[in-house]
Amino acid sequence: MSRLRLLSFLFLLLSIVSIMGCETDIDIIAPKRDVTVIYGLLEPNQTRHYIRINRAFIGEEAASILANEPGITEYMDEELTTFIYEFNPQNNNISRTWQLQSAYITSKEEGNFFSDSNKVYYFDATLDVDKHYRIECTVNVEGEETKIVSAESSVIGNKASSGG
Repeated sequence: MSRLRLLSFLFLLLSIVSIMGCETDIDIIAPKRDVTVIYGLLEPNQTRHYIRINRAFIGEEAASILANEPGITEYMDEELTTFIYEFNPQNNNISRTWQLQSAYITSKEEGNFFSDSNKVYYFDATLDVDKHYRIECTVNVEGEETKIVSAESSVIGNKASSGG
């Protein structure tokens, strides 16, 4: 009988230690780090091309609240330098280069995201459907290593007509 009591006592002690040693708090938000998101549409029949370059965001509050904060998704001018390169896909020779300029658009429809004005980047050019285009963003955010984010695309469509 004493052996059974000893086993019961040990089991009870082990159960108490196990319960007290468990942590129920879960930290679901990773440490903050910069994540760059680039999207745009290159159209051969347009002469001004707009690109959105944003940072992904995360925080303690709901995303719907954070999305209404002005500037949470935007880079400051000194944090971002961006170029577009036009190149021949057969030999990768660069034929033209443009540095993107920033501008604010105010014609955005109301929605969940901040809508008073939104920062976009643009360059002016007539694009060649036989060429490919690469965007390279040098991102220099305080507290992180400088990084280069890039993407490539061809242009879909027919060559721009000269009229008629």
